[in-house]
Amino acid sequence: MRSLLIIIGILLVVCAADVFGMGKSDGSKEKVEQPLEKEAAEVAKPAKVEPVPVKVEPVKKPVETLAKIEPAKPAEKPDENKVVLTINGIPVKSGEVESRVDNTMKMQMSGARSRMPANLPPDTLKNMRERMRQGIVEGLIIEKLIDQKVKERKIEVTDKEVEDVLQNILTNNKMTMEQFKEQLSTMGLTLEVLRGQFKRRVGLVKLLELEMKAAGEPFEATDAEAKTYYDANQKRFGESVRASHILIKADMKDETAKAEATKKIEDLLKRARAGEDFAELAKQYTDDPGSKKTGGEYTFPRGQMVPPFEQAAFSLEVGQISDVVETQYGYHIIKLSEKIPAKSFDDVKADILKNLGEQKKNAFWSTKLRQKYRSEAKLEWAPGEKERIDKVSRPPAIRPSPK
Repeated sequence: MRSLLIIIGILLVVCAADVFGMGKSDGSKEKVEQPLEKEAAEVAKPAKVEPVPVKVEPVKKPVETLAKIEPAKPAEKPDENKVVLTINGIPVKSGEVESRVDNTMKMQMSGARSRMPANLPPDTLKNMRERMRQGIVEGLIIEKLIDQKVKERKIEVTDKEVEDVLQNILTNNKMTMEQFKEQLSTMGLTLEVLRGQFKRRVGLVKLLELEMKAAGEPFEATDAEAKTYYDANQKRFGESVRASHILIKADMKDETAKAEATKKIEDLLKRARAGEDFAELAKQYTDDPGSKKTGGEYTFPRGQMVPPFEQAAFSLEVGQISDVVETQYGYHIIKLSEKIPAKSFDDVKADILKNLGEQKKNAFWSTKLRQKYRSEAKLEWAPGEKERIDKVSRPPAIRPSPK
């Protein structure tokens, strides 16, 4: 579910921020803490156009009234029909901008509930909103430019192509259409809005292929490139497992804390082996926030988790629950759900070719075509609007301290 929120958030902040590989559960921009994962160099990923970051300092103590957090609203409701700017003669109206700001702020605040106090100062919320608005205006500029170029090149996008993107997201997030609609509803979104963004995404892919062909740049990967990638990423394609765990954290230098954690994990081990639902126990008791909502489940190859955890997980039989496993994070119990055999080059060749092709297109877009479209665009700003955007971009003035 986390990846779905991120995908939709990216779409609403800036359409072309992450147009390739959309819907993949391992491609999220915001990584939820996964204490078992080792810091390892990741494989090359497509370059991304990042939305303006909103920095929120975490609170040290739990807050009981997090549900009261609401996005900041403008002091006065703007005229929805007021033109903020025109892009090659196409107007962008205030209503479109503010609606996206509202929805994106709602998602940002929802995702940050566990890290911020319940009642943020009004000035903080106002500044967050202005930074978010800046990114959304820039995203709308890119969207309009994409739409104009797709129309100029007479590129057609079919309903089936749009539906294929939607089905890919549902499959990769293991969601039904009803669950998807329900999730959208909580964010104030509709399928119609998302389908419009999916249509733009497909149009952009076709546009990139035309532009790359005209520039003499290949947009498809070769078999040799795919084999090189496969050979360099053997860990990704080796044997892997799908396993769930429950973690009870402990300060491993504090004997009292270790004793308390040991008692808790041994009690949970007895309950799990007695037949209680392992996933439900994980959701209720685990101290691993990265897997709490999924019942403690991870799918991982060798070399990704810390050694004691990995050794225990790979030594289990399907359905078996481990003894207590100690790592630097605390104490775990692990249940193995599936052993996934290693994949040969032929098994993954098609996927590698597709992903490498997407990387080529994304690199061309991010490093060449996006800047070209943006620099050639004729932008006409409403009075005061450009100054408002620039004000957010400029760092605050440093004033000399009084003597």
